[in-house]
Amino acid sequence: MWTRRGGYSAILSMTSTSFPRICWRFPVNPTLAPHSIREIVEDVYGLCEMRIKSPGTRFDVEPITDLPHLTCDAPAIKDMLLNLVTNAIDAVQETDSGRVGIGVTQDPDRNIVFEIIDNGPGIPTEIQETVFNPFFTTKGYSGSGLGLTVVKKIVSDHGGRIQVSSMPGRTIFTVLIPVSLRS
Repeated sequence: MWTRRGGYSAILSMTSTSFPRICWRFPVNPTLAPHSIREIVEDVYGLCEMRIKSPGTRFDVEPITDLPHLTCDAPAIKDMLLNLVTNAIDAVQETDSGRVGIGVTQDPDRNIVFEIIDNGPGIPTEIQETVFNPFFTTKGYSGSGLGLTVVKKIVSDHGGRIQVSSMPGRTIFTVLIPVSLRS
């Protein structure tokens, strides 16, 4: 069984001890080039704004100014953001006044910092580190449990890191990716 997220494929296989295992396949010709962060975020915004079903839900993107281009595999970065924003939208769908936001800045260490914020019910503290594990889902049968695993892999492949901070009413996924990949 396999699932495809942009240029990344996760292939599920059973080991001899019958435990599932993920084998990663990468794009045949990944293209690492400088890309406009604004264009990447605008593309994600356009795709995700259609997913909002509740009339009381708002999806905002903070203005992106004075950021350098990001050396990256743009389709993979879009997949990463799409997954995080889609999860945030899913988290707020049951609220009357859901809010999802994307903020992008640059830190002093020349990392691009993406923050995806929502005001959903939050992620309990005891499972915050577990959300990146393969097959972990809080969505029941509507989730594969691979989305955040793929996100973490994309972030790692770009030399970055991801963290989650959550409490009821506020969840923030923070992704830091170096402006240029370091050898």
